Amino acid sequence: MLMNFIGLQVTLQTYFANLKDRAIDQLPEIGILAGVTVLAFFLLKLIIRNVRKIMMHRAKETENYEERETQIKQLLYTFHLAGKVLISLGAVILLFYFLGIGFGPLITKLKAWAINSLPSIILLLVITFIVLRILSFAVSKIKNVIIKRVQKEEEEPEEIKKRVETLTGIIFGAGRVIIWIIVGIILLKQIGIDIAPLLAGAGIAGLAIGFGAQELVRDFISGFFMLMENQIRQGDVAIINGTGGIVERIELRTTTLRDFSQVAHVFQNGKINTISNMTKYWSAMVFDIGVAYKEDPDHVMDVMRQVGEEMQNDSEYGPLIIEPLEIFGVDQFGDSAVVIKARIKTKPIQQWTVGREFKRRLKKAFDAHGIEIPFPHQTIYWGAKIDPLQVQVDGKNSEVKDAKQNT
Repeated sequence: MLMNFIGLQVTLQTYFANLKDRAIDQLPEIGILAGVTVLAFFLLKLIIRNVRKIMMHRAKETENYEERETQIKQLLYTFHLAGKVLISLGAVILLFYFLGIGFGPLITKLKAWAINSLPSIILLLVITFIVLRILSFAVSKIKNVIIKRVQKEEEEPEEIKKRVETLTGIIFGAGRVIIWIIVGIILLKQIGIDIAPLLAGAGIAGLAIGFGAQELVRDFISGFFMLMENQIRQGDVAIINGTGGIVERIELRTTTLRDFSQVAHVFQNGKINTISNMTKYWSAMVFDIGVAYKEDPDHVMDVMRQVGEEMQNDSEYGPLIIEPLEIFGVDQFGDSAVVIKARIKTKPIQQWTVGREFKRRLKKAFDAHGIEIPFPHQTIYWGAKIDPLQVQVDGKNSEVKDAKQNT
């Protein structure tokens, strides 16, 4: 064992001595390589900086500047990192070649690859860049067309823009992922890697993930159509699967609803069966006003109209009302009241504010006009033949006589 160790030591000493001699002999070439490497790093940094200035200048002309700025920074960082890795790798390979460390065949293969495959890879990257620009331009045009078409809806322009940008962002992201997957497959084939096993493995993995993520995919698809069809928006008051509240957040996978008690309810989009939007475009407060049977319904409705007109002319509540008070007439005969149905259309989420104020004013108006809002009561009728009790009032004295004294 000692002899083997001594032999290995001698071999290493001889190898490093020869390596040192070759380094001294190839010192000019190594110096040139170092200078070229430093120059390549400098040129790469200069190119990235100039490209960034040009792209940032063009991005300032677009509406979504902040989003474009983030995308440009990420893209240029990726190219800068890839460039530094390629330059470093090339410098190391050439250094080993100068030192004679067995990279001659590799250099020969790299030369052949650079002549045969590198031009097609560069062309592929250029085509990819052009396709991404075309995709971005097409999505931008689609966004503008959709915004113009949905502007006819009774919706705020900012809300329309936010919804359309969300949808087009999803489409652009999905398209970009598909493009880069195709480019990656072609690049692997150009490098000489057999992609058939990779595709088979990816297919099996995708199948397994698909079975395990069925609910996730369903949630994303449902969320996409909820946004596209504008079923609910953030800030709407809605009833989802029987639970009511304010829509706090809408995402592709989940929707968050906060009720009046400030409890947050989170629903998976794929499991939402019913949505009742109470504030889409406009809202309404429905009134069931009960008055005593002795009151004249026409007089009651006139008083209600007066109160509605006063509210519509009010500087505080008038802007919240879209249309005048609608009175539909006598709706039903209750146990102790005649019910008159009416409705006020308001701006979204303002129906409760307007409704409470209308009821307050209507109560004062009924009191001023002597209109009775009855308490629930019942009248018991014994029949004319029975007539068990008779009450006679004479001044301050009252006498109650039993009609059936013999019983």
